[in-house]
Amino acid sequence: MFELSNGNVAMGWRLEDVSGVMNVGAVKLINGSTGALIATVNGTQSGDFLGSDGFLEVGTGNFAAFSDSDSTAINGGGSVKVLNATTGAVINTITGDFTNDAIGSDEKIAFSNGNFAFGSQRDDVSGMANAGSVMLVNGNTGAVIATINGDDSGDELGETLIKVNEDVFIMRSRNDANGGISDVGSVFFVNSSTGALIKQFYGDVENDRFGQEI
Repeated sequence: MFELSNGNVAMGWRLEDVSGVMNVGAVKLINGSTGALIATVNGTQSGDFLGSDGFLEVGTGNFAAFSDSDSTAINGGGSVKVLNATTGAVINTITGDFTNDAIGSDEKIAFSNGNFAFGSQRDDVSGMANAGSVMLVNGNTGAVIATINGDDSGDELGETLIKVNEDVFIMRSRNDANGGISDVGSVFFVNSSTGALIKQFYGDVENDRFGQEI
C-alpha cells in the first residue's frame, strides 16, 4: 500500500487473476477517505504480477508503478507505468526490450523537479546480457529523458541509486567493468534534470568493486 499526497492510495495485487488468467496482477487506486475503488489497471498475461515492485509519487499529481515480471511487451521484460493519482489513468508505460530485462527491478528515487530515476541491473543492452541501465523519466509525461547503459555484459548498472540532493544522484555499480578490466566497479554522479553525467569514478584493478560500501 502506498499513500499519495492527495489522500488516495495505490495498491498492488500481484496475484490477481483476471478472466481465468492466473497471476496477471493489478494496480488499484483507492479513495483514502471512503475506501471506494477509483480505478484498476490489470496485467494481461499469466505471471505479469503487475504492481509487484512498488510505487513512487512523481511529477505533479502522478505516481509510478513498477512491475519487473510484466510480460506485456516481451517475456519478463518488466514495466514502469506512470499513472494519474486522481483518476488512475495510465499516462505512459516503459517496457524492457529483451527477455528478462526486468525493467524497474532495482532502486527508484524521485526528485522535486518532478523527474524520477530507476535502475534495472538485468537489462540487456545491444546483445550484452545484464549490462544494466538507469533511466531518468519525466514524472509528468512518463517520457524517458535519458538512459545510461552498461557497456559490457555483467556490468549490472543501476544496482544502487542514492539521492545526493534534489539536483544530483549517484549510481553505484560494483560489477561495472572499465577498459577491459572486470568488476572494477564504478560510481557516477548524474544530473537529475538532464541525466547528464557529472563525474565518473572507477576502481583500478579487477575485483576492486569500487563503491560497494556506499
